[in-house]
Amino acid sequence: MREEGGMPIRSLAAFVLTPWLLAGCGDDGALSSRDAGTGADAAASDAAVSDAAATDGGPANDAGPEARAAIVYDFAAGDTMADVREGFDWAGDRTVSTADGSTEAGAELAHRATPAPNGDSSSEVRYSFPPTLELYQRIRLQVPPNFEHRTSLRLALAPGTSVAGWELGDVIVGANGVAQGTLLAIASDESRIWLANADDPRIDRSWIGTATNETRGETFEITDRASEGSNNKLWAIWMDGYSARGWGPTVVWEFWPDGEGGSNLAVHWSRGEHNGAGGHQMHAPFFVVPEDRGSFFEITTRLVAATDRTSADGVIQLWVRKEGEAEPTLLHDVRDANIAPPVEEPENDTLPRSWANGYLLGWANSGYTERTVFRLSRYEYWGAVRPPDLPAD
Repeated sequence: MREEGGMPIRSLAAFVLTPWLLAGCGDDGALSSRDAGTGADAAASDAAVSDAAATDGGPANDAGPEARAAIVYDFAAGDTMADVREGFDWAGDRTVSTADGSTEAGAELAHRATPAPNGDSSSEVRYSFPPTLELYQRIRLQVPPNFEHRTSLRLALAPGTSVAGWELGDVIVGANGVAQGTLLAIASDESRIWLANADDPRIDRSWIGTATNETRGETFEITDRASEGSNNKLWAIWMDGYSARGWGPTVVWEFWPDGEGGSNLAVHWSRGEHNGAGGHQMHAPFFVVPEDRGSFFEITTRLVAATDRTSADGVIQLWVRKEGEAEPTLLHDVRDANIAPPVEEPENDTLPRSWANGYLLGWANSGYTERTVFRLSRYEYWGAVRPPDLPAD
């Protein structure tokens, strides 16, 4: 059972009023992502490093219209993560299944249900691949049919505030008279409430002051506000060690709530030398709810390591083709990333100096009210070869 200061709360889970005990609520500092997974970082030899890396952002390795991925896992066709591909390794296996209403199977990446308003969860699969300085990868991923990227805003109530008669789902309007959200949970001592999908969740002046339960026609005082973490991992790629654990760089894509139940996709990276990743950039519409529920996304990424540690000419790109779309759309296009291989030192002279490791999905700070299953239908490793269907830069 989870606790927060020993005080249970009332929470909305699948539209049923349920008692919950909360774990320690994060403040806005919780927006930095949590790491997940216990798999060891896979090591790979520099002997396999591709010498075809480009640093100008152009398609230096376009192999023409007949190009094919070097490594393919087609889970819809019966492949499993236990199948062996030379130079490639999945850290574990996943059940392959088909979602209700779908005819295409995929390897399950399942998040458990965490109905408490500060609940989070993790579902990731790590893998290693042939090292390369320029890297194209592609996945085909199904958006869960019940996908809902929730947000949770925690509000502190003035002492003596009564919430008698309030019900989960009530509409709460902030102190500015405009921002609003729906009541998600109430602390048992009535000192705090949580709102789902609230407007302006990180702006004090929108909430602190005299607020209104619009459903009940009652005013009350809010003394403080804090957003629970809501950024969720999609994909991470690194050289020798993940994020601050690595001498080399790491690139991470994460999706953030759009306030409507869907998600925006952002990217950030660590330059390596045991530094954490910087701020998230290039937030772009990604999962649209309800339209994209149950549909498949083809997601293609490209990474090109920077020339050296004094250069900021690394490339980070991501394309998305939603089910039914004719061609991929470029969402992220970074041409000045400081993501160079690490300088050789005595303590790291055996580590890979190329992209060699990754994971899919990972920690979900927002958590999910219901069990939520992403399905990986297909994975493709292209190395330095550009997939021929990508539009020209």
